[in-house]
Amino acid sequence: GVWLAQVVQPGFVVEVLLEALLVWVAVGAVLSFFRQAFSQPGGFKLWLADASYPIYLSHHFFVILFAGLLLSSSLAAPVKFALVLGLTSLFSAAFAQLARNVGVLHWLYLGRPMPRAAVEAAPVRPVITPTQDAEVRPGTD
Repeated sequence: GVWLAQVVQPGFVVEVLLEALLVWVAVGAVLSFFRQAFSQPGGFKLWLADASYPIYLSHHFFVILFAGLLLSSSLAAPVKFALVLGLTSLFSAAFAQLARNVGVLHWLYLGRPMPRAAVEAAPVRPVITPTQDAEVRPGTD
């Protein structure tokens, strides 16, 4: 009855179609942004790929911690949500960075040993050809 009468109104159908179009345009814009932002090599993309699992594992702890601390607060629910979201994101990212830099945590959360430091690697000497050597030290033939 009432629903059918509402659907028959031409303004309602146009409104629903425009809303659906707006949703699809918004989804396309978000997908386009992420395709553009993450299709080029860069440090943040590599860090995010490496940090995703430690962030996933640690965020549960931080959500419960911060939500529990704010439970008895008189703040409005959207403010509590924003605080829990922001603090959890910050602390989870910090924990992921800590897991990347501490040997035992690196092994536990990333599943592989830490790479050797650059100072432990064997020094690489530049290859100098005899003609370059003569150019560097003229008159020492």
